[in-house]
Amino acid sequence: MGCDYYITRFTNIEDYHHVLTEGPWLIGDNYLIIRQWVPNFVPDEEPIRFLMAWIRIPNISVDTLIKSF
Repeated sequence: MGCDYYITRFTNIEDYHHVLTEGPWLIGDNYLIIRQWVPNFVPDEEPIRFLMAWIRIPNISVDTLIKSF
C-alpha cells in the first residue's frame, strides 16, 4: 500500500482474531501495529496517533520507579 502499510487477508477467523487482539507483535526489531481495515484508507493522509516505545534506564532502582508513579 505504501508508507510502510500492508494489507493481509485471513481465511481462518480464529487466526484473524488472534492477530488482531494478541499483540504487540515484533518482526525483527520493529513493532508491527495491527488494526482492522477502514474503507477509503489513504496511507499518506493517516497520522500516527500512537507510538509504542521501550525505554531503558540503566541502574535505576525499582523503588525509584514506584515512587515516581
